[in-house]
Amino acid sequence: MRISKYVLNGTAILCGFTMFMFSSVAGSGDPETARNEIRTTLQNWTKKFNAGNLSGVCALFAPDLISNYQGQPLGDYHSLCAQLGAALDDPDKSYHYSLRINEILICRNLAIARLTWHLRVTRKGVPGANFIDETSLDIFRRQPDGSWNVFRRSSGAILIAIERGTHHCAKKHSYMRSFTSFAERRCTRIADKMLFLRE
Repeated sequence: MRISKYVLNGTAILCGFTMFMFSSVAGSGDPETARNEIRTTLQNWTKKFNAGNLSGVCALFAPDLISNYQGQPLGDYHSLCAQLGAALDDPDKSYHYSLRINEILICRNLAIARLTWHLRVTRKGVPGANFIDETSLDIFRRQPDGSWNVFRRSSGAILIAIERGTHHCAKKHSYMRSFTSFAERRCTRIADKMLFLRE
């Protein structure tokens, strides 16, 4: 899927707002270490999906996940895992993912990853394969044990909404307060609104 420069600008605004929010909040840990942890997490997820390990696949997502895929109704942890399980159990098709990590921005205990997924779909008894490219924006949250889980996810056509809604970004600036106790909650709320996941 080709994403226009305006969509990417909208993503950059979200990331920039998030980073601004955390700039006055004392954080711990090295950002590059966090990036490497998330890279490893994503690479391991790809291996688990390609191996058909559903429990390992679902472990990437937080219980309070909100996801939106190509304009479909909002999904949660259970619906997304059900969809992934159906794909892995499909008797007629096999799915294989490879991943390109375009950007990872670390914002204290949150991170925003802009990803491109390359999906190869093959049918049993049919020569050749179909190839699908999908772009996703995944927002990670560090867990108490130090691991990273995705708790907000948008992919496919929903990213076009960022292009149409970029002019709303400035309106969200009033929500930004650099109080430590509110920072992550505010950041999550801004991310939800910009991705049209919450009214």
